[in-house]
Amino acid sequence: MELIRDAKRGDLSATEMLFGRYQNSIFGYLSRMMPDRFMAEDATQETFLRAYRGLKRYKEYGSFKYWLFQIARREGLRILAREGNQMKRYVPGSVQGLEETTPDPDLLPVDHVISNQQQTEVEECIGMLPVLEREVVLLRMHQGLKFREIARITKSPLNTVLSRMHTAINRLRKMLHEEKE
Repeated sequence: MELIRDAKRGDLSATEMLFGRYQNSIFGYLSRMMPDRFMAEDATQETFLRAYRGLKRYKEYGSFKYWLFQIARREGLRILAREGNQMKRYVPGSVQGLEETTPDPDLLPVDHVISNQQQTEVEECIGMLPVLEREVVLLRMHQGLKFREIARITKSPLNTVLSRMHTAINRLRKMLHEEKE
């Protein structure tokens, strides 16, 4: 909280440290939402620019991480809409350099549960999900957020988030089952 207060007071090194803590998480989330690395970089840069501009208005009773993810989500959707790419799919490997990012220690250990080949197949299938389902899956699986937190970020009712996750899981099961055949 002290780092946030210092950043709000205009301390640039505090702001840099604060944003640095979340840079990989935000970029990782956006890179899986966007069809290419350049769009993900634009959305990430715009997220932190808007966060910097709005830092003084940030209310400290809320979680900074969720506040930042709300901005990232809006920026990602805005850029997708602007580029007319809402329906384009993420294809693993299309966002080159993603593997170079340092993993967030708070993330769910998805990598430890499935093999690399299975992980690639799952990532490809996630990329084929509609964007609203994909974002719920990514926020849950890759960011380890609770459904209530996802509902706050997406400004959706909890039941809508749960429904999107349920639908996404069913689609993923079907796609993965079809790939095995």
